[in-house]
Amino acid sequence: MVEVESEIAEYLNQVAAIEASRADVVLSQKIEAGLGEVKVNGEGRLIHVHLNLESVRTSNPDLLGTRVLRALEAARTEASNQYKHELAKVKQFVIR
Repeated sequence: MVEVESEIAEYLNQVAAIEASRADVVLSQKIEAGLGEVKVNGEGRLIHVHLNLESVRTSNPDLLGTRVLRALEAARTEASNQYKHELAKVKQFVIR
């Protein structure tokens, strides 16, 4: 029983460490047409949008919002994939 409790505690500690580090991870995604980039943390929260004003001035203004949102979605997807990858590396608890 003590061995099982120890394995559970170790598993929970590993998962907690991954959770705690997510806010410190920064992922960047370029916005189409050279319009700039968005940055999210490992939780997928938007932390920064940089727009290349010269590119924005010469681009189609009707597409700006869509392009920024597409970049944000891609960055959030990458954050989610990295999180899943890190969790998959954690030793899985198996009831014996």
